[in-house]
Amino acid sequence: MPAIVPLAERLSHTTESGAAVTDDAVGGLRNATLGNLTELVIARAALRAGEHMLVKASITGAIVTNTLFVLGASFRLGGLNPPRAQ
Repeated sequence: MPAIVPLAERLSHTTESGAAVTDDAVGGLRNATLGNLTELVIARAALRAGEHMLVKASITGAIVTNTLFVLGASFRLGGLNPPRAQ
């Protein structure tokens, strides 16, 4: 399991450097696609070990975390320039 940390670091570096040479849409899509790759590696290892509850909890946590992040970012961006009453 200690190999996950270098994998996550390398993945982060790769997606960031790839986003620097492409436009924002491609960089964001690549980051969203590869961002959870380490979780998939952990889930595969846990399934092989028979840890089904760990996989369920990990997937649930990832969904909740991503949802809250997007919701918070939406609130933040929406609050920067609120519509004015007429």
